[in-house]
Amino acid sequence: MEKTNEMNKIGGYTYQKEEALKIIDFFKNYDVYVQNGASLPRGVFFYGEPGNGKTMFANAIAKDSGVSTYYLTDNLYMQDNKSVSKELVNLFKQATENAPSIVILDEIDQLIDTNGGFGRASDSEKEVLRVLLTEIDKLVDKGVLVIATGNVEIDSMPDALVRNGRLEKHIYIGAPDFKDRTDILNMFLKTNPIFSKIKAQEIAKLTQDLTCSSLKTLVNDV
Repeated sequence: MEKTNEMNKIGGYTYQKEEALKIIDFFKNYDVYVQNGASLPRGVFFYGEPGNGKTMFANAIAKDSGVSTYYLTDNLYMQDNKSVSKELVNLFKQATENAPSIVILDEIDQLIDTNGGFGRASDSEKEVLRVLLTEIDKLVDKGVLVIATGNVEIDSMPDALVRNGRLEKHIYIGAPDFKDRTDILNMFLKTNPIFSKIKAQEIAKLTQDLTCSSLKTLVNDV
């Protein structure tokens, strides 16, 4: 399966890109897949430490798929949960009416309680989760994919949200290993002739604790 435009801009992470490309291919050949009885997962959850490209993967899938994409408005994360619940309903309604489509919930851990589980969440936090679960459950055979990202481990997420039938596909985006770092650094270095004599492998050996964003900053600051 060939890489697509936005995926070409992502270095390393071979497995994660393969999984993303399967989703993109489904949307690009949507009618063929549906006619043959195939279906999308209800939701995909990119999770892991900050700075390694979860949002980049979500946006790349959306752009390369070529379907309508709906994002939760950024400023709602700072508003009361009643407003968030209302916006979620509107968001899923628009996505369903314009399917096939994608809904992106970036940094979903800011919307729901991920510390003490459902029993310790406030009433307003429980309401947001209830609305989210209800809207996802309505997506059966609707051609809408929910892509969520979070700076948490799977165990921190409410079981009801990440079980089968909801955000059922889990893709971990962790700190890049040596191979990933080499690939990522090669992409950064080739854009500037100043680095033509620098070997990415040598830098990769010395940067085992850096995230993807830190690698980019390192190159930019040289």
